[in-house]
Amino acid sequence: MSALVALAVLAAAPAQATQPATSTSGAEEEMVCKYQSRTATRFKKKVCHTRAVWEQMSENAKRQAAEDFRKPTINIARE
Repeated sequence: MSALVALAVLAAAPAQATQPATSTSGAEEEMVCKYQSRTATRFKKKVCHTRAVWEQMSENAKRQAAEDFRKPTINIARE
């Protein structure tokens, strides 16, 4: 279930606005805020992480999606 949520969040990622907050030292430490859609509301939630954390979350979601596609499906015989 969490894989589906992560996949849904990443699917909406290109449509999200990205705005840099304060930068400390280096591009990896720069805070990036994104607005994410939430279920059952039209209001978006602002989520801020460093670029490194966003990249790690993206890689985890891609890896999980690839694993889900490789899993065999169950065929149920219908009469």
